[in-house]
Amino acid sequence: MHPRDPGVYPLAQSLLQARLLCLLKGGCRAPQDEIEALRRLNLPFANYIQGIEAAWRDRDGERGPRTIGNAFEEFHTG
Repeated sequence: MHPRDPGVYPLAQSLLQARLLCLLKGGCRAPQDEIEALRRLNLPFANYIQGIEAAWRDRDGERGPRTIGNAFEEFHTG
């Protein structure tokens, strides 16, 4: 439903990131095709989702932060 136009707010990557994070919080796996769509929109957001999935779902506390890397400046609170 979002046109994925970079000038339309909220940004497509923000909406997709929120959806995927809600799925993870609900105990579901993040769909790989949606992670790939997020990767095309914003690589640090995709890395964040995959890192959270590694830490929460896979219980891999080392791989999670390594996957997230440095996404500080990409987030609106950064």
